[in-house]
Amino acid sequence: MLIDTPMLAAASCMLDVQPVLFGSYDTLTGMAVDGIGQIEVQCTPAADYVLSLMPGQGSYDVRELRSGAATIRYNLYLDPARARVWGDGSSGSETVSGNGGDHRHIIYGRIDANQRQIPAGDYYDQILVTVEF
Repeated sequence: MLIDTPMLAAASCMLDVQPVLFGSYDTLTGMAVDGIGQIEVQCTPAADYVLSLMPGQGSYDVRELRSGAATIRYNLYLDPARARVWGDGSSGSETVSGNGGDHRHIIYGRIDANQRQIPAGDYYDQILVTVEF
């Protein structure tokens, strides 16, 4: 007797994250500075997934780049207009969904304008990227 049973394969997803690079912020002009990064997701077999970004050193309202005690306000967005904050779905932030294969998701970043009292230095933040599938 032959019993036909379906074979289930466990899904797996891999991420390749390219950080958002802003370059220099000129406190004299006080203009916003934009940058972009990307997250490439590869899931096999095709699996539904959700990408979340944690707030880092600030909050979803205002993320912070830090150099010692000094901070620069910035945020990360889902859209080129930089209107939809990329987060975990809380505090007005949104997540990104996808399905299988290879997908690239652009991260749109912006350092807020008119931050004039910022000392020179190297500023950074670390954002945890989570993929749920």
